[in-house]
Amino acid sequence: MNNNLKKLLGVATLLVAANSQAAVNVSFERDVELLAINGKPLGAFTKSPSNIELEDGPNQLITRVSKLVSYNGEFKKFLTKPVVLTFNQSETDLHISASRSIIREDQIKGFDKEPSFKLEESGVEFSDFHQGVLPRGAGIARDYERELADYNVAHGFVAEARVKPALTYGATTKNATVVTQSATSSSMSLSDDQSLIILQADFLRLPAEKRAVFIKWAAQQ
Repeated sequence: MNNNLKKLLGVATLLVAANSQAAVNVSFERDVELLAINGKPLGAFTKSPSNIELEDGPNQLITRVSKLVSYNGEFKKFLTKPVVLTFNQSETDLHISASRSIIREDQIKGFDKEPSFKLEESGVEFSDFHQGVLPRGAGIARDYERELADYNVAHGFVAEARVKPALTYGATTKNATVVTQSATSSSMSLSDDQSLIILQADFLRLPAEKRAVFIKWAAQQ
């Protein structure tokens, strides 16, 4: 192998290594459900990923706790209100977990109304992020994109176009199918009537069993 080829391979190796590190890798505790990434919801039939890869810089995630809790020996699904996590990190690993361990009904008190999350960077807890409960909009089903836009206005955040993140389900990684946005510049959105028409059309295209799943999901939001 000549010297020029060796140099080329060396540069290529460095570039690959640099690109692989220039991202924010986020992992989630098992009971933390990811609902939206930078304003774009994952969808009613999308499994919450165990890991995602985000572009460096400002990002926003909407999460909630979703787990079975013992109510006097009977297990029922416990869902918290959605919480917006806003952070600005680069080339690091983050882990998101609930700020409280909940197993029984008596441990829920207060957390159901004011849920919160803990972030760790490379195994060390840190507080350099913003979190807050996402207020529900006026629609029948939750519209996370519109609700987050209102939340950002209320908190002085703006939206900035971002590249789509990579989602990991167990050992399988794939890209999200939509372009996401994070908090830093304003964006165009559909009107309420347009959103309702699209939602109705999508619903009517679903088979009966999927409609039942969607109705059950919407009632839980």
